[in-house]
This record gives sequence, structure tokens and C-alpha cells, in this order.
Amino acid sequence: MTLEKLVNSSTDLASLPDVCIRLNAGIDDPHFAASDLAEILLLDTALSTVLLKIVNSAFYSFSTPIETISRAITVVGINDLRNLIFAASAVGAFKNIASDLVDMNDFWIHSLYTAVSARCLAKHYSVLHPERLFVMGLLHDVGHLIMYHQMPKESSDVLMRAEAEPDLLSQIEKDVFGYTHAQVGAALLKKWRLPDSIVSGVGNHHVTKAAGDAAIESNIVYIANQMTAVLEHGGPLESLMEKLDFEKMAVSEISEKNMQLLIQSIPELFAESKSIITPMAI
Repeated sequence: MTLEKLVNSSTDLASLPDVCIRLNAGIDDPHFAASDLAEILLLDTALSTVLLKIVNSAFYSFSTPIETISRAITVVGINDLRNLIFAASAVGAFKNIASDLVDMNDFWIHSLYTAVSARCLAKHYSVLHPERLFVMGLLHDVGHLIMYHQMPKESSDVLMRAEAEPDLLSQIEKDVFGYTHAQVGAALLKKWRLPDSIVSGVGNHHVTKAAGDAAIESNIVYIANQMTAVLEHGGPLESLMEKLDFEKMAVSEISEKNMQLLIQSIPELFAESKSIITPMAI
């Protein structure tokens, strides 16, 4: 199955809610304003509640509670709030995907750890609109879900071949399918009309030497994905630092001390994000 056919056949399985579709349409309109975003969100009470929980969480630590969507737009900004809408909607978009090849709890735990790590790294590197990186981290492996559901036998064979050498998974996928799960995820997000930087970050999350306008974002998602070995499984920090070849990256090197500080800050943010964004999945 070609990449294009795979993604086209999956749009009914992995579909954005109406609020995101309307938001995508609005993004293309140069006159789209904060009031338009607020009007869209008023139609989805559940999503509005989730967004208010996020902006009142440890992610922002505002001194006073944010009680309305209009206030949230003012203090967070329209661009970051757009990204939070996609993050809050992401898990539900894949509720119709089922596969015996993956434990969905484990899948979203890994994805959420990557999302929180990517956002923390974005703030470390002073990247604008760090919520973009949260979305990239949360969606970086969704290509797996599409492949597992649509091509279960072939995907099972790939996983068995990669069991001994997990780092070769993408190359094995390329050999078997002609494309990787990262490319499948990027193609789906492009079809969803998400911003190019998010598409690139997902498509290059296994690439150390990323290129193009989104090289920094791609590198951040790559590093965040590697950090999960420590966060999820308690792997040694030294092994993580050895895997990170900063000379090939578009981002500056992080010292082992600073990486340790970053990792120590993540569990609390992860726990709060889990309770808000993915209560039905984890």
C-alpha cells in the first residue's frame, strides 16, 4: 500500500473533531481573530473546560486563576491556544483505532512524556510558541497506529525483526513498506492541515541531522523522544547523553547537569497533563 493510499484510507478512522476543522478553516483567513476563536470554543463546552484546566495548571503557574476563555486567549495568546486545542483533541481523534500490536495506555504514556519533554526543551531553548512542540511530541508516533490498524500482519513482522535492535525500526519499516511511521504521521497531519513546523517535527523525530526551516523543532522532538528512556524506564542518564550527538544538530548542547534538571521537572508536569488531556486513555 502506498503512503498516499494508506493515509487517504485512514481519514475516517483518525478524524479531527468539528472544532478543529473550523479552526483550520479560520487559520487560513487573514482576518481570523481572538473573538472568532472564542466563538468557536463556546460551541464545545468540554473542550473549553479542558483548555481552562491546562492554562490553570503548573504549565503556566499564573498568579491568579484564569476563569474565562477570552481571558485565556489574552494571557496565553491565540497561537499557543490553537496548539493547545489540537493537543486536547488529539487522543480523541484516534479513538476508532484498534490494534492487538500496541497497548494504548503505554502508547499514550510514551507520547505524553515526549510531549512534556519537548515543551520543556522548547522553553530551555527559548523557542517561540512552545505549545507547538507539545503537539509534535504528543503526535510523533501516530503513524504507528495507522500502520498497525491498516497493515497488522506486515507491522507485526516489522516489530519482530526490530525486537533485537529497536534503533533499526525505521530502517526496517523503510525496507518493508517503502516509508516509515514518522512519514505516515507527518502525511496524516499534513492532510489535517496542521502547520508545516508540526508536520516536520513529527516526520523527522528519528532524524539527528534535520534540515530546513523546522530543524530546531525536529531536533527537539528527537531529543524528547530519547529522554523517555530515562523517564519511562529509569534508564541511566549517561546512556542518554551518549546517544545525543549535538554536533549534528541545529540546537546547542545541553550539559548533563542541565539535562538532569530538565528531567527532574518533567514528572509533575506529566502527571498533571495526564489527568487533564488523556483521562480516558491512560
